[in-house]
Amino acid sequence: MGQEDHARALNERGRRDAPLVSAWIASQHAPSHVLVSTAARTRETWSLAAPSFAEKPTCQFRDELYLADAAALLSSIRATAKSANTLMIVGHNPGLHELAMMLTGHGKKSLRQALTGKFPTAAAAVLTFDAADWQPLAAGRCTLADFATPKRLAGGDDED
Repeated sequence: MGQEDHARALNERGRRDAPLVSAWIASQHAPSHVLVSTAARTRETWSLAAPSFAEKPTCQFRDELYLADAAALLSSIRATAKSANTLMIVGHNPGLHELAMMLTGHGKKSLRQALTGKFPTAAAAVLTFDAADWQPLAAGRCTLADFATPKRLAGGDDED
């Protein structure tokens, strides 16, 4: 996809859902570091999400996250500083969904089924990983600790 897609603004649904999901993340799993794609819509998502965090995470905007596949996302994560003990990625599907599926080897069955089914816009998958840095991160090494979608956070059951 070209420059036109990279410059595309966040839609109304995204503007509505970003604060809802970020408030949930802030209350449950606040990140110390955030990696954000340089696309206009991910930058806007982050600008709507950032106020939810009492302690502002270190934020990096990275070109390589734009429409990245799971392998490219994993490479970016592995390049993250050791000081990032919790990391949030604001990026794009299908890469984020593929990454979450690839990394998740453990977790509550109902959460894994929900993640397998769909990763809608503004969804948040929380993966845990026990290591001193990001280098050993690999397929199946993470536990799916939580999974939230805007619809579920607003009291609905299933995504559209």
